[in-house]
Amino acid sequence: MNNLRYMFMDQTRAQQFTDYILDRPELTEQFSKMYSSIQEIQKYTGKGQATTKLGKGADEVASRMEDFVWAANTPNRWQEHMIRRATFLGELERQVKVKWDIDLQTALKEGKIQDMLNDAATVRPEGGESFLNMIEQATNKALDVTYAKQPDFAPFKTMTNGITKSGLTVIIPFPRFMFNSMEYLAQNVGGAALPLIRRAISKDARGIGLTARDRQDITRNLVGAATLSAVYQVRKVYGTNDYTVYANEGQQVDVSSQYPMRQMGWMTEAYDRWADGTLETWYGTQTDEMMETWLGTNARTGTGNIFIEEVREMIAGGQDIVAEDQRAKAFGRVFGQYANTFLTPLFQIPEAQRALGIRGTEAKDFKGSVDIGESTFVNSFYEQMAQRGMAAPSFEEELPQRVDVIKGQKERPDAASRLAFGLTINERDNEVTDYLKEIGFADATYELGSKSRIPENKIAENEYISMYLPMLVEIAKEIASEEPTKKEEHLKARKIVKETAIALREEFNDPTLGNADQQAIVADQLRRLDSDSRKYGVMRFKQQNDGSLPDIESLEDLIELLEYSKEDMGLF
Repeated sequence: MNNLRYMFMDQTRAQQFTDYILDRPELTEQFSKMYSSIQEIQKYTGKGQATTKLGKGADEVASRMEDFVWAANTPNRWQEHMIRRATFLGELERQVKVKWDIDLQTALKEGKIQDMLNDAATVRPEGGESFLNMIEQATNKALDVTYAKQPDFAPFKTMTNGITKSGLTVIIPFPRFMFNSMEYLAQNVGGAALPLIRRAISKDARGIGLTARDRQDITRNLVGAATLSAVYQVRKVYGTNDYTVYANEGQQVDVSSQYPMRQMGWMTEAYDRWADGTLETWYGTQTDEMMETWLGTNARTGTGNIFIEEVREMIAGGQDIVAEDQRAKAFGRVFGQYANTFLTPLFQIPEAQRALGIRGTEAKDFKGSVDIGESTFVNSFYEQMAQRGMAAPSFEEELPQRVDVIKGQKERPDAASRLAFGLTINERDNEVTDYLKEIGFADATYELGSKSRIPENKIAENEYISMYLPMLVEIAKEIASEEPTKKEEHLKARKIVKETAIALREEFNDPTLGNADQQAIVADQLRRLDSDSRKYGVMRFKQQNDGSLPDIESLEDLIELLEYSKEDMGLF
């Protein structure tokens, strides 16, 4: 338990002893592993190795951005290094005591460091393990607890190296964490079977006792089984129909970021769903949800998916006039979201402002909020930063508040707990929201709410839906409760709720509500047409206007383009 003492009570001692041991020529590799993760990526991607003038210029720009990230990330790096030093020193002390029967700190204070590095007979017992091996093991343990070591599974290790060396960390930012976490979960769920599997498929593994890795697999499986059982019991008391959320009285906490609580919650909820026959209607079995849970946020909401989705949107537009504007917005989103990855540490400042009351706690709608010039690309680029808090509080205050189709106007999670503890604490979901999650609607606003692309219209439509949907969900629940099984109840309730939401959207169907700009309404109507119709409309517009293209900033041009695009060819 020395590592916990060093972590919370004696960080200075851990730093002094760790740096004293590792900061020497013969341990350069271990020192680099402990402290130089960004430099490792820079080395793999060729920092400072450009030979052409253009390459050197690009290298200089990239290096300055990387240096800025390094500086901005100082708080996170301090925390990570503190954990690594505490783990390294605690593990090395344990190994030296067990294998050499001496106290590490006492030996170092007596000036025996060089004898220990040389495995001198004065300190190393006959047949004892090399001190350098113990240092290597302690270093790997320190990296392991922060998910920074190379994965043990060969395919994962190969993929990690490939992602890092090719510069794909732009798309998959933390490959080591992703693969190490997958290995960790495998050990927790079935680690005790791994030693048997190794001996079954490898002759070299047979006839020997349990290795250090075998013992780690078994102990992690035991701890994992105990933890899984504890999570199951806790969820019986504080769990909700959202496997990532625990609730007590009027508040709830989302544990998605508290690894591996989300994964444990998924397993316990999956077991319950299987037991009552509702696994098929549970949103946790949807592909996107499973990828986000088991592969990390990269799979659905992370940078990789953002780039893939936006590039696909850019390509899909074709050559019509509306698609040009869509591509400019998509480019702006891509580069804006990429720029945000360099500013992540700074986004804690807006959270601190919210905790202090300098910024509001309402969830604002930033769609179309930035208008600093005629360039759609530039506006879309800066919109991404504004969404993350890189805009004046007064600017944010004037924006419309987002609307939940069940709760009404949305509020942000508690900023103080999020900033200090990384916990997302909200007001507890009401019974209607909880029931929708039970029957398979993870995000009711996204799945049942407005589909309009006009921000003002979307908010107005969601406000309209929120007035009626909660009551109609209660009716659907009452009707579906007559079904003989839970699965049939869920299937019937889902169908009623979906049809109800569609009916509410069709009944609202008035794009002029919400004080939407007429130009935005016409542009949205154009977007709803297929690409061929829009291309035909552009052709007819050019024929009637001496070859001129329509100006997408002109309401008159957009109305004329819409009329041509919707022309009936008169064949039927």
